Amino acid sequence: MMGSHLDTPSTGGRYDRISGVGHDVAHMIRICPAAMIFIPRRDGLNYNQAEHADPGDIVAGANVLAYTIMAADEHCDPA
Repeated sequence: MMGSHLDTPSTGGRYDRISGVGHDVAHMIRICPAAMIFIPRRDGLNYNQAEHADPGDIVAGANVLAYTIMAADEHCDPA
């Protein structure tokens, strides 16, 4: 199990969740910080041909990614 949190202007604060998912970042975390962005899918289906995500949820996920990149950039040393 892996803990995660979300802190973005769109949520107005922090959202915590626990996920059994981790295989996508299991190898990366050995060499650098890693994260996953989750978006809701119809009926909770994933890895399935019937999987469907609402376009608005996809945009929200992309906004989380953009916000995270900009927040990380503020802490980067340009040297």
